[in-house]
Amino acid sequence: MKLSVASLVALLAAVAACTSVAPSFSAERSTGDPRLVWGPLAVNDDPPVTIAAALGGAGPLEIGEECVRLKNTGRTLAWRQAQVRWDAERREIVFDDLMGRTLRISDGDWIEVGGASISGPGEARRRTWVAPPDASCPPEFEVHSLELAARAAPATVPNGTGPTTTAGTADGLFFPRHPFTLPGAAALMEGTLIEEAGCLWLSGGDGERLLLLWPPAHQAKRTARGVEVRDGIGRTVATTGTQALLGGGAFRQEHEDYLVSLIGQDIPSQCRRGRYWLATRVEEAP
Repeated sequence: MKLSVASLVALLAAVAACTSVAPSFSAERSTGDPRLVWGPLAVNDDPPVTIAAALGGAGPLEIGEECVRLKNTGRTLAWRQAQVRWDAERREIVFDDLMGRTLRISDGDWIEVGGASISGPGEARRRTWVAPPDASCPPEFEVHSLELAARAAPATVPNGTGPTTTAGTADGLFFPRHPFTLPGAAALMEGTLIEEAGCLWLSGGDGERLLLLWPPAHQAKRTARGVEVRDGIGRTVATTGTQALLGGGAFRQEHEDYLVSLIGQDIPSQCRRGRYWLATRVEEAP
């Protein structure tokens, strides 16, 4: 069978359309109450983008009744219709990225987002909203890309006593551990590991200290070299007096109740300075 040039071009175009890896969510949605379709998501009709995205922050996702935020920064997230849908039954956000992956994210998951700020004058108003943002949470950042860094799931620590035990008794150290279990993309912080009054701090170049919250399988032990932090397979990943590189995210004093709920115990008064770093990855700096 012979095909004309026009027929061949049409056939190739049809094949390309069928094999495209672009997000597959239909742009056609219910014309009823947008909350029935989109839940708490603020969604506009912008198409997917292929340009490089600016980093919008990393931290635990907070899915509320009216809006969706990064909990540690308070930044409200807005979404593009062609890349997202809401699973009401499971209360999950389903996100299609431009690499053909589909990610499901839940309340408390640790994520890193890329995109563009829409907090400037008139930026949010210039968009056409499929599901308008609630007045209590004006959108600040439009998500173009997303990485799931850690699931908010309980993890069993080596001594088997639960998801958020500490190693605070053996060596007089306050060593809080959180339940996030899958280290991945996250903000990075480099500094010197310091121990003072049983508290382990990361000290930056400006002299500011952040109290560290550790991954669930990590342990701390006093040695002749100082306090050594070891990961779940026994490798030393940080030692007091030396530089350490930690992936994770920063928290402030107003988040202390949330952090206490993660680690399962109160933070001693000598360890409270209002700045915290929840580490999802720990390694000695090169």
